[in-house]
Amino acid sequence: MYKLEIFTDQMKFSDASMVQEQTVDLDYLTFDAFTLVSTPVRCRKGYFVHVTSGGSLVCDGVVSDVQPGDGTVSISIRPLQAMFDCEVFTTTIQDVATWLGDQIAQQFVNNVDALQNRPVAVRKKTRDVYPLTTEDKDTVKLLDVMASALTTYGIVCDCRLDMETLVVDVNIYRPEGSRTLEADLSNVLDKSVTLGDSYGAANKMVVRRQVTNEETGEVTYPEEKAFYLHPDGTVDEKDDDRVTPVFWLMKTIEDAEDWEQKALEEAVQELSPQQYDNEIILQYSEKDALARPAEMPIGARASIIVDGTTYQSILTGKTLETGTIKLVFGQVRAELTKRLILERRG
Repeated sequence: MYKLEIFTDQMKFSDASMVQEQTVDLDYLTFDAFTLVSTPVRCRKGYFVHVTSGGSLVCDGVVSDVQPGDGTVSISIRPLQAMFDCEVFTTTIQDVATWLGDQIAQQFVNNVDALQNRPVAVRKKTRDVYPLTTEDKDTVKLLDVMASALTTYGIVCDCRLDMETLVVDVNIYRPEGSRTLEADLSNVLDKSVTLGDSYGAANKMVVRRQVTNEETGEVTYPEEKAFYLHPDGTVDEKDDDRVTPVFWLMKTIEDAEDWEQKALEEAVQELSPQQYDNEIILQYSEKDALARPAEMPIGARASIIVDGTTYQSILTGKTLETGTIKLVFGQVRAELTKRLILERRG
């Protein structure tokens, strides 16, 4: 049995019930909803849910829909991060972890409109700088930037309901290390492998500096830099251990004090999304001692061996079923509804 606890958007207790174990599908790319059926409870869209089993956390989420039935209620639940499914003005993202933390605080913690604020606490545990380029639009969705941070850098916005302090605890970090999983071992109950068609995708970008003489209008190009994609998903100027065969892009960027930084940001944005171009689903017993699926955090990087071939991927979702856990790796989605969500975002 699951214990379902419901809180208002200000973390005030609303109701609780015991429900049968049901499928919990947590996708941190699409952030779409799964449904739990319960006896009637006081619940509204935007409320928070805290689901546990025997005292252990199953999931935290935000209610996206409530449909009363005959002596039951169907509650549609999205991952808790979906509370940040909102627009903010587009600004330069010099470091995506810092930017996300600042935007969440500005919109949900310290907003001048007190009614807009939520009980949210933000922590950031990354020291490195991770630039990110967004589309040239006036606004951007926080949730889209979270998904891009995950697939580009493996940076996770881990959101949980803290039952002691009654706040939404947001921890922005990058899981360390990498796991090796052998998909052909007997402890894998089921597997599914979908590979994206990344052949021909750019793995090199040449950026040239454009300088315009303000007096004469003369345009010159005094400098070029080449950036390369590496097998581990990083992008830099090192001409070593590169992804091949070579497919390249050309870009011109107007001269500026931070021209080198802008050039790197453009290269990372254009080349990085080709990593994790797969969807690999591995199903385990929830108590599997070898893979330890319940312990693997979202954003964990993995080398997955399938039929003798090793694929690099990243954990982007989990599906919890009775006695089993499906680990969903990669940034490809084979299911039509999920593909449509990703296509609309792109």
